[in-house]
Amino acid sequence: MINKRLLIKNLLAHNDENSFYDKKRKIDISEKEGKAKFLKHICALSNSNPNNNSFIVIGVEDEDNTIAHDVCVCNILLNHYSKKLEADFDNNGDFAREGEIIYPLLENLNRLDFYHSNSPKSLGIEWVKENIFPFTEMYKDEPKNILTTAVFHIAKQIAETINGNEKPEKVLVTGGGAFNSFLIETLKTMTHYEIIIPEAQIINHKEALVFAFLGLLRWENKINCLSSVTGAKKDNIGGAIYYNK
Repeated sequence: MINKRLLIKNLLAHNDENSFYDKKRKIDISEKEGKAKFLKHICALSNSNPNNNSFIVIGVEDEDNTIAHDVCVCNILLNHYSKKLEADFDNNGDFAREGEIIYPLLENLNRLDFYHSNSPKSLGIEWVKENIFPFTEMYKDEPKNILTTAVFHIAKQIAETINGNEKPEKVLVTGGGAFNSFLIETLKTMTHYEIIIPEAQIINHKEALVFAFLGLLRWENKINCLSSVTGAKKDNIGGAIYYNK
C-alpha cells in the first residue's frame, strides 16, 4: 500500500522534475493551455504506470492560513538527562558533543506517531513521560549518549518540518535550545535554510513579548486565537479584561 502522507511529504521536499516527481507550481485550468497541460499529465501517468501506482496531488495556496504547532520534545528531555550528570542543563551541548548516537533509540524516537500526524497538534510533559522516557530509560546508564541521540532526534524533526515548507528562506530560533551550540550546529547540517540566532534578550523573553501582543489584540477586540493553530471550529478572541472599581 502506498503511504500517501509520505508521498506528499516527499513531493513538497522536491522542487525539480525527475522520473518520480513532476511538480508544477501552478496550472491555470480556466485557460485552454492549462487544461491541455493537465490532461497531458494524466495521459503520461496512465502510460507510464500501468499498475496504477501513481497519484496527482493538487494543493491550494492560502497565504492567510497561519500554521503553528509543536515540533518535538526538546529541553524537557535534554535537561532531564543533564541532571543525571549533576547539571541543570547541557551548557552549549557539551555533554551531547562527547557522547555517541544510540541508533536503535534514535530510530524508535523518530518513528513516534506524533511526528507523522497533521497540524494542529501540541505536546506536553505527559506525552513525553508516556512516549519518550520508556525508550530513553532503556539506556539510563548512558546519559551522554542519550543526550547525543536526543540532539540528532530534535534536529531531524525540526529540519523535516521546515524543509517541507517552500516559503521561508530564514528560520528564527529562540528558547533555551538556541543556546545549545551543538544542537544548532547539527540542525544546520540537516537543512538548507539559514538559521538565525537572535540576541539573548529576544531568546529569553520571546514568550513574554508574544503574550503581551496577544493581550494587546484582546484589548483592541481583534482575533488572537487562530483555528488553524488550535484546532477550534473558528478563529476567536481569547482572554478576559478586569477593571478596578
